[in-house]
Amino acid sequence: MKIRFLAYIIFTVFNLSAQNTEINSSDRRAFWVVRFALTTEKDVDTVVRTAYKSGITDLFVQVRAVGQTYYNSDLEHKAAGVDENFDPLRKIIDKCRLYDIRVHAWVNMFYIWSGNKPPLDKHHVYHRLNQHILRLKSVPEYQELRQAGIEGYFLNPENEEVQKYLLNLLLEIADKYEVSGIHLDYFRFPGVKYSFTPVSRTDFMISNFYDPLELYLMQENYVAKRGFEVFVQA
Repeated sequence: MKIRFLAYIIFTVFNLSAQNTEINSSDRRAFWVVRFALTTEKDVDTVVRTAYKSGITDLFVQVRAVGQTYYNSDLEHKAAGVDENFDPLRKIIDKCRLYDIRVHAWVNMFYIWSGNKPPLDKHHVYHRLNQHILRLKSVPEYQELRQAGIEGYFLNPENEEVQKYLLNLLLEIADKYEVSGIHLDYFRFPGVKYSFTPVSRTDFMISNFYDPLELYLMQENYVAKRGFEVFVQA
């Protein structure tokens, strides 16, 4: 499943970008557009006008972050502060078309929430896939993550349910919008310490007859029981 998931993404991005292969990369100039610059039509107009005056050819537009979208999605709710009747991605694509500026969808993947309190929206992926949020023993407090240098809460990249969920989000963007590419951000684990879930631990124990959390927390015991070479392979 992991290989197929990556293949789908590569295939999708390749096809979205293929139409622009005739453009010499040295002729491209790009802006990253953070989501806070997309909340109103006036904001989008300002972004596009500034890009045009600056000779920009490509905009990488942040259309999903912390489990919320800046486009009309059937899978996730729109970000707070964006009017339900306003579609930022559609607006910026239509506006950029007038100036021959290409729009790329910038998508935050496994990083799905930050803040001291969980999202109030029970439809949010934080609640819907809570069992797949990476942790040590239990879902950590936000301040604990920040002290460890981690931005916030991440989903488990190895879980098939998570992979299917995110793939459907990418396919939704590709199907509904004429983007020139899709840029995947936070496509990774946040670190070694917070890399466990109940499901991942169970799967590991079924395959290896040993709890990976115990391996992480009590490495010396594992080496004593099974030997250093086995520990390195684990």
